[in-house]
Amino acid sequence: MNEQFREFLSAQGVDCEDLRPLGEGTSNDTYLLGKALVYREKKPSDPYFYQPLHEKRAIMEGAKKGIAVPALLFDEKTGDMVSLYIPGNEHFPTSGASKEDIGKAVKAIKAFHECEVSLPPFDPLRRLSYYQDEAGARLLFAGESEIVSSFEQAISTSKLVPSHNDLVGSNVLYLAGKALLIDFEFAGYNDPYFDLASLLSENKIEDEELISEALYDLFGIDSDPDRLALFLAFEDILWGYWALYRFKMSGNPIFQEIYQDKKAAYARRPLFKTMA
Repeated sequence: MNEQFREFLSAQGVDCEDLRPLGEGTSNDTYLLGKALVYREKKPSDPYFYQPLHEKRAIMEGAKKGIAVPALLFDEKTGDMVSLYIPGNEHFPTSGASKEDIGKAVKAIKAFHECEVSLPPFDPLRRLSYYQDEAGARLLFAGESEIVSSFEQAISTSKLVPSHNDLVGSNVLYLAGKALLIDFEFAGYNDPYFDLASLLSENKIEDEELISEALYDLFGIDSDPDRLALFLAFEDILWGYWALYRFKMSGNPIFQEIYQDKKAAYARRPLFKTMA
């Protein structure tokens, strides 16, 4: 913890040495400070793409909209930050999500998509190529070339919006009956279908009725189930290679588990079965 953070916390009457772990993530360590603050220490995770200033902008704009936990102090060099603690630390269920859980999350996602904020493009295809190069692997998913080619064609006509791009359950918290988004490391302009696919795939939502309702909640009568199916299959591929890259970089076996999970999910996709 740098001196600026220590001075800020001391002014709040917080003992900087009283750090109680809230859980070890794959890209962050978080600690409870006192009873009301959280200190996030950013780990090196995706340095080729991550820019702390852009994450700060996303957090600030999301907080203005009431759908992000505000950062009280943010280090633009490292991505370390101090934010408010959400009592209970309830987050989106990583399995067994209800219609209400999904509805609250989609409402927050839609609000962020409507923000006006200066962010870079997320560029899923460039990321995929980078992760494959770093992992030293390609064509590990059956029908991969066809899925990626179809995705490239689909996204070429996308209307890009500010997107979170990493909607694992622990990045969606609940407070006073509404969803709040945290950890905007991957934030950038992207096709809005990417966030919905992220929420569904990362949290193992495969019930067709729930998926249809989430799709309608976000896009209304313009919703496109086939487009969502394509994005779901592509994200399995993208994050599968990301996991292999992270395993090669860190040696952490959790990333091997994520890769296997993505391959298994991909094999269950109806679109994969059609194109493979």
